[in-house]
Amino acid sequence: MRAFLFLLFFPITLAAQDSLSLVKAITIALERNYDIQLSSNEAAIAHLNNTRANAGLLPLVTLNASDNLSAVNFQQRLSNGTEISRPLGINNAFNASLNASYTLYSGGRLYLEKGRLEALDELGKKQLQAQIQQTSLEVSLAWFQVAILSATVNNLQEVQLAVTERYALAKNRLEFGFGNQADVLQAQIDLNQRNQALILTQNSLNSAKFALNTLIGRDPGIAFQTAPMEETPRFPALDTMVQELLQSNDNLEVLRQTLRVSELVEQQANILQKPILSLNGAYNFTRSDNNAGFFLFNQQHGPNVGLNFSMPLYTGGNIERQQAVAKRNRAAAELRVEQLQANLIQQLFSLYSQFQAFEQTNGLVTANVEYARQQQAIAMERFRQGQSTALDIREAQLILENALFAQTQNRFDLQVTSARLNALF
Repeated sequence: MRAFLFLLFFPITLAAQDSLSLVKAITIALERNYDIQLSSNEAAIAHLNNTRANAGLLPLVTLNASDNLSAVNFQQRLSNGTEISRPLGINNAFNASLNASYTLYSGGRLYLEKGRLEALDELGKKQLQAQIQQTSLEVSLAWFQVAILSATVNNLQEVQLAVTERYALAKNRLEFGFGNQADVLQAQIDLNQRNQALILTQNSLNSAKFALNTLIGRDPGIAFQTAPMEETPRFPALDTMVQELLQSNDNLEVLRQTLRVSELVEQQANILQKPILSLNGAYNFTRSDNNAGFFLFNQQHGPNVGLNFSMPLYTGGNIERQQAVAKRNRAAAELRVEQLQANLIQQLFSLYSQFQAFEQTNGLVTANVEYARQQQAIAMERFRQGQSTALDIREAQLILENALFAQTQNRFDLQVTSARLNALF
């Protein structure tokens, strides 16, 4: 009963829905998608970390101060017989220092660290671009799923009208004594099957809309209908696409940038045995006030400067281990780049071949729909005039139904293949 009421009011609801184009859906997703927001935040963190100070190339200046107040019971006897006794002696000690440290030589460690931070900054940008591309593809596939289910609903409604007309004709022929009960029952069965398929397909369409709304960051219950599909783009020659693929694929750029980071880490590991020379300077101030004891007041202040030299002589093979690990990580990063290049080229060849096949068959399935509609109209008229049987018109309607679904599926496959091809670049 609920399904019947939904189908009854479906045309009114559809008219009130907003039209959602593929471009609009992707635009909304780029603003609201959670994965993009998380990736954008990670890219921002990598950019904030990319500073000379974080790499250690700038001097470090710190100010330290402390003031300690203590109360003690003080008793003292000197060798000359003098005795000092304070039941509550107060001691106040104040210390302050301004310290500065700057690395004069590190064997290139700090400059390599700055290069690593720059590479991580660039890696964050590449990862964000890859996430945007991935999200755009996911939105496209979800949008196409809604579009094909909407077209399937339209196909079922067209077939449903034809079967309803056949049912009415068979019933009229039976009432006037020209038909038989079997034709009416078969038409009723076919009509019930189409109604069932329409209800189930409409439910799948609703679920696909919920999923698309969630993916683009909207409330799942927002009603919409997809805008008409755009024309599929034209692609250049396959050789040209291969060159462009190897230069512009976002995931490949991410791995190349990861390789750059691995190379810098390896270079850092290779200079761990070089010395580090640092310049240290400070200005210290100390003051102590004591109302008990021999010294009542003590104050010192002045600058100091020094050099700090550090060089590892023996680490138990730890440096060699780090160098070996860094070398293997760099080699693994190179293999990942080569592996992804091979996989991307294979995907390109496969998708390009599929796109050409679907494009070539698109005209055929479209022509078949027109032929099937004409055949169904002729069969309906012949049945109305009593020149054919119910089986003839039923066969024509099945042919029309299959032709409609084949056309819809081919258009969907063509659009999805096109979207996957675009997502490679």
